[in-house]
Amino acid sequence: MGEITSTTDKSEILEFFQDRLDNLPQKGSDTVLEITNVAAAVEEVLSPVRTGQNRDETKVEVDGLEGVAWPDAPQAIWIIGGTQPHEIRAVNVQALYWPGAMHPVKSVQHPGTAPNDYVADARDQMDPGVDPALDELGSWMVDE
Repeated sequence: MGEITSTTDKSEILEFFQDRLDNLPQKGSDTVLEITNVAAAVEEVLSPVRTGQNRDETKVEVDGLEGVAWPDAPQAIWIIGGTQPHEIRAVNVQALYWPGAMHPVKSVQHPGTAPNDYVADARDQMDPGVDPALDELGSWMVDE
């Protein structure tokens, strides 16, 4: 059987690993930011739109290797969790009226809304979108 011998300057390898070690926190944080932005983008696509406020108020926050994307619109909690049937009463006016109503009324019975957890749906659907960021980090870890 043959034999292959390789000689490498250990200092080059140590320098390579030291560079990766020194830059990993920033590179990891950059990757988390990319992934969190993907989550926010998917949330925005899946967000129900009536006025656009809920979709337009998705926030992103990254601190080191932790990232969070969340809807910051006040109505997001009711969209995600839904609402029970409830009464809507005229408060600062004498009566409620909307286009198509037969006549003004003092109150109406709202039937409630079904929950729409589009944030969880976004989390479940974002996997393919994060692959490029993870691939780039993996390549950076092993390539010169």
